[in-house]
Amino acid sequence: MAQLFLFFVLSSLSTFAFGVDVNFFGQARLSESSINSSKITYDGVGNQLTFTGLEQAGIRLTENVDDLTQAVLQVISSDASHLRLDLLQINRNLNKNMRLRLGLQRMPNWLVSEHIQVAALYPWIEPPKELYDRMALRSFNGASFDLTVDNFYATTFLGDASQNFEFDFAGYSVKAHDVTGLKLGFDNGAVNFFVSGMSARPDVTLKASNVSGKNVSLLAHSFMITDYFLFNSGVSWFFGDNMIYAEYASTRSSAREYEHFESAYLTYGRKFLEKFTWLATYSTDLDVRSTIAPSASATYSAELNYQLNMNNLLKFSLKHVDFKENRATGPFGATTSGLLNMAASPGGNFNIISAGWAFIF
Repeated sequence: MAQLFLFFVLSSLSTFAFGVDVNFFGQARLSESSINSSKITYDGVGNQLTFTGLEQAGIRLTENVDDLTQAVLQVISSDASHLRLDLLQINRNLNKNMRLRLGLQRMPNWLVSEHIQVAALYPWIEPPKELYDRMALRSFNGASFDLTVDNFYATTFLGDASQNFEFDFAGYSVKAHDVTGLKLGFDNGAVNFFVSGMSARPDVTLKASNVSGKNVSLLAHSFMITDYFLFNSGVSWFFGDNMIYAEYASTRSSAREYEHFESAYLTYGRKFLEKFTWLATYSTDLDVRSTIAPSASATYSAELNYQLNMNNLLKFSLKHVDFKENRATGPFGATTSGLLNMAASPGGNFNIISAGWAFIF
């Protein structure tokens, strides 16, 4: 927390000293689940009220170097203590239809790619887990090229990606080489539709704590995927006070650890009384073939948002999770049901209730 606050103060001072635009964003959340055991959590939420302060907090600095060039720096912290560089890029408008981006930049695959780390800019309390957590690389280091002709657009990108992920009893790091992708779409302001494909060669290192009584041992396993491919498509549609979001994604590789994932979600929302929006979402795993994360889930969500002002948004969420427990012999010779989960899985059906405050200044 102290690191983030210090960075926020120094960044704010730079606004006056150097004329840099600064945005500070984040989300604080209260959550509780109906999972029977107090020793089991799902997505970090157990059966006791859990407060997550400054979840996904961050600071974004933007400077217009000239009329055609923009520099962007974004630092985020998932737990309000450890900072990590999220974006460091140069955007150059070649003409009114073409733009080149260089550096550490957002992976452009998804409907909410550009602001995936900014909770105040997407409608859910968190993006649908079955899709966005399965395909979790958020940024890459390289180059991308955007072409826009009328309402049609194309983005091609290439580079490398690296990211670490931590869970209750496990974690993994991914270093994806030769990331190459193409996204084609149509956007007229009301309807945004796209299809996208991406290939890469990820090196994955898994780490898990084998918990047995009071004895804890650290297990590790590394593997390379030489033929990873992701296909995804999505659409958003705003008409009157109504909104629809839908996305589909499918990954394939020859590695047994990460052979095939297929997921989708559909969200319908409606604004009312000027400042309120209600949302209904169905998100599901369609097919899972993996020795490290064999279980699947489907989530039914009802959410209500209240727009305090242009900078602050209150979010309330009730989710019903249908956890479909599958088991496989994992890389450590153990039978697993969740991502490297050496502890018990939540199993069956349960509910999660959450309240959040999302902001951007």
